[in-house]
Amino acid sequence: MIGGRLGRGSRSGRSPGLGPPPNEATAKGDAFVTATLATYDEFGRAKTATDAGGGTARTTCTVTNGLITRIDTENALRQTSWTRYTPEWGNRPQHI
Repeated sequence: MIGGRLGRGSRSGRSPGLGPPPNEATAKGDAFVTATLATYDEFGRAKTATDAGGGTARTTCTVTNGLITRIDTENALRQTSWTRYTPEWGNRPQHI
């Protein structure tokens, strides 16, 4: 036998001590906690993200003629920033 004895594994193929794979309950009654919760618009862009502490970050997109022209963001501390895009030029000249 080359390399010595192999360590004890699990049926899931994960190493011992790592816990169950995501979304798999165990016979011991382990519980899983939601770390983040997110919402998305109809195009798959993130609208909100809420962390485990209840802080929510928000993103709002302004669309003009089918193109994103501005993105406003607000973090959990209510600090805001925005980026204005000029799609006709293919760049974003303003960012605050």
